[in-house]
Amino acid sequence: MNKFLILIIYCYSGFSQSTNFAFQQGEQLMKEKQYDEAIKKFQYVLRKDPYYYEAYYNMGIIALKRNEKEKAYDNFGMAIKTNSNYIEAYEQHAKLSMKLKKYKEGIADCNQLIRINAEKAKYYEMRAKFYQALQKEDKAYDDYLKAINFKTKNPDTYYQAALIAEKQKKYSDFLKLLSQTIKIKSDHTDALYKRGMYYYTHQDTTKANIDLISVYALKPEKYGELLPVTIGKIAFHNKKYKQALTYYNTVITKYQSKSATIWLHKALCQKYLNQFHEALKTLNKATAYNKTNPQIYIERALINDKLGKIQMAKNDFTKAINLDKKNPLPYYRRGLYFLEKEKFDAAITDFTKAIKYSKKPQANYFFYRGSCFFAIHQKDKACEDLTQASELGNAKAKKLKPEICY
Repeated sequence: MNKFLILIIYCYSGFSQSTNFAFQQGEQLMKEKQYDEAIKKFQYVLRKDPYYYEAYYNMGIIALKRNEKEKAYDNFGMAIKTNSNYIEAYEQHAKLSMKLKKYKEGIADCNQLIRINAEKAKYYEMRAKFYQALQKEDKAYDDYLKAINFKTKNPDTYYQAALIAEKQKKYSDFLKLLSQTIKIKSDHTDALYKRGMYYYTHQDTTKANIDLISVYALKPEKYGELLPVTIGKIAFHNKKYKQALTYYNTVITKYQSKSATIWLHKALCQKYLNQFHEALKTLNKATAYNKTNPQIYIERALINDKLGKIQMAKNDFTKAINLDKKNPLPYYRRGLYFLEKEKFDAAITDFTKAIKYSKKPQANYFFYRGSCFFAIHQKDKACEDLTQASELGNAKAKKLKPEICY
């Protein structure tokens, strides 16, 4: 062999060994957290070999440990330039792109990672987040779905896709994605809460109750007072008054609620549990928080009547009416009260006002006024009201009309 060629090979071999040895020294110094000395070694390596991409990468890691994000970003960028297939460097560069709000650069990194690596789901997820940061939610949604097609097991991918589907009013996809999130991670409280509230607003209280109680068992305080309020409303709707009362008490004691509506619903639970004196105290508290809610005075009037406090009941009905003289509800409720007391003329007056002030009079208004007319032997008027009530869908009116109006 040519002596000159042998000399070149020998020199290159020695040069390479010297560079590798310096790199290994740098790595050891990194482990010992002697970062300044490690950087000197890596810089020495790069002076000898500008294409030694691992040296750039390690200097990027040291910069990260020192929270020098821009310096780390540049070093990972140099590692990528010297090795276009360097997966670890692309990943670090992409992560820093997000932190430094260099979203387009991050997308470019993800594009390369998708091209060179088999773990595509991971990088579609990463790219989706960059698209979200750029408010390109259609592209983000597509990338989340691509990650799902690549069988990702990341529950947050399904959840983020669900949130976008909700914004786009793709409600069947929204529910499906939430359910998939929960299938992967049964204690994903955000997904459970979202699905539960969706069911609640769409009046599927059975499914809503299952999800929201699960959330409450896992993280009772995460969503504030709205969570126990909603569970309480569902229990109230299902006539589980003892359970509803428990949740309303939680809202009042833990969150110091000053919502008159909450206090009113608590009182209604107590009323249906025959806790009349407690209900009366609760309604008094409700009036302290809202003196203009006629429903509070109506309910207090009914309980006062139940306790034999007739004059107080009348006063509360009058207060409810005086708060809004064109509100049909107080007249209707007072009309029922007079009907029960067999004060038919007074009941007819109130039912008539309820009808007058209703934009769309309820079938019950006509039915009960017709019942009053029948009780005082005004058959023609009774038939007119029963006919009207029947046409509006009142089942009792439909049944009684043939018997009375012959």
